Amino acid sequence: MDEFRRMTPEEEQQYKKKKTLLTAIVVCGVLTILLLFIMLFLESKDSKTFKLFINDVQASVSDSFIITVDDEVYIAVEEFSSLIGYKYQKGSYGSFSQNANAAYIQNDYEVASFTIDSNELKKYIKVDSQLDPEVTGITVLSENGYCETTTLEAPVIQNNGITYIPLQCIDDICNASSTMNGNVLNVYDLTYLIELARVKAPQYKCDLISGDYENLRALAYGVIVVIDNDSYGVVGLYDKNAFNIPAKYDKIVFNQNVKEFLVSQRNKVGILNLKGESVIDIDNNYEDISVLSDRLGLYLVSEDDKYGVLNRDGKEIVYAEYDSVGIDQETLEEFSIKTDDLIYIPYDTMIVAQDAGKYGIYDIEEGEKLSTNFNGIGCTPINLDRDYVEDPNSTTQREKISDAEKVLLIDIELEDGTGIKGIVLKQFSSAIGEDRYGIYDSITGRLIIPCACTQIYSKTKNGRTKYYMEFNGEQLELVEYLEEHPELNLEKYDGSSEEETEEE
Repeated sequence: MDEFRRMTPEEEQQYKKKKTLLTAIVVCGVLTILLLFIMLFLESKDSKTFKLFINDVQASVSDSFIITVDDEVYIAVEEFSSLIGYKYQKGSYGSFSQNANAAYIQNDYEVASFTIDSNELKKYIKVDSQLDPEVTGITVLSENGYCETTTLEAPVIQNNGITYIPLQCIDDICNASSTMNGNVLNVYDLTYLIELARVKAPQYKCDLISGDYENLRALAYGVIVVIDNDSYGVVGLYDKNAFNIPAKYDKIVFNQNVKEFLVSQRNKVGILNLKGESVIDIDNNYEDISVLSDRLGLYLVSEDDKYGVLNRDGKEIVYAEYDSVGIDQETLEEFSIKTDDLIYIPYDTMIVAQDAGKYGIYDIEEGEKLSTNFNGIGCTPINLDRDYVEDPNSTTQREKISDAEKVLLIDIELEDGTGIKGIVLKQFSSAIGEDRYGIYDSITGRLIIPCACTQIYSKTKNGRTKYYMEFNGEQLELVEYLEEHPELNLEKYDGSSEEETEEE
């Protein structure tokens, strides 16, 4: 008898079928595992790929759209602005120069301007929009060209010729609402937010949303300025109860640069922050409040047609007793000084106050430094290097000052590290019967040059400016005078005293 029985043809055929089936199952298993690994790999790779969604629609972006520099994430502003309805321009706003170190973006209502390697953002309101308020439902409260200055949390940069803005600042710059989850950036632009607010308001039983452009920018921070029974209030955009300023005010205006609300009721005004907390109480009886400097936390207030300055703690830095605070527009233009909010606080320390044509000086930390005993600020030189030219509009000759230049602010650092950051003051001398000029230094907080000079002026040659004083008919160069008089006890140019420097 055979030890092994040979398979019949039927059995052999059945065996081959089983073997083929087993092989197929193994192959399918291997392919399934391989497919699973491929899917996991692609999913992992996809999760690491940056994606941008604008108003819930994915947008296609370039490989250079997003970068990371020193742990700060940046996005390409020109590419991004085109995706949310802004127009990008190189150079400084209001200038014909194609300055490579500056750029701005603009929509129909405002311009956002920035400088490379700077944290400063300036926004200019454009009232000359061609859009019809009756069609858009959007109006603008500010005067055309009104400028707001904001400090960004990180600087604007350039990389490979591309301008980048910090990802964390796009809401402030572009009035958008953005969130970053992993590698997915979701952005909702202002147009989308306005439509969402218009849907939400009736659900919250509010009559309508405020159509003032300034208030619409508050949507970027998740709140709606609403109007209910002709009174203004503020509610949460996504949840009504997430934020609540009752609709009891005659008017509410959102100040985006400080993210605060100016509220008014019965001719009194106050300031509320984004938490609904009082910054300046409305019961202080101020008639008007405006932001003097968001960086320094200062406000310009008025009461009975008199002006003063408050800080964010509500402390009166300058009492509301003056006809004006700051340097007026006419003086700025006379001395060719560019107008911005910081001119109210030269060197970030000094405030000029004027009452009945007399000027005084306040320090933002120490209060009054010089009482209002001065006739004016700045000096326009006369009787220097006289040249005479024919005046076509007169039969007489007129005098021309060829070299001397007007001076208002003087900023000098000496070789020993001391210096002055001063302003020229004018005071009438009753003994002489004429005006005389001096210099107040904001670093020392003193009138460093008494008002005894006939005039103070500057001369610029080969791009270098020198300052001069005229005293008893003698021309004195200011730098030389300061260096030759150590008894003036100048302090360090950065504002620290000699003693403080030694202690450090």
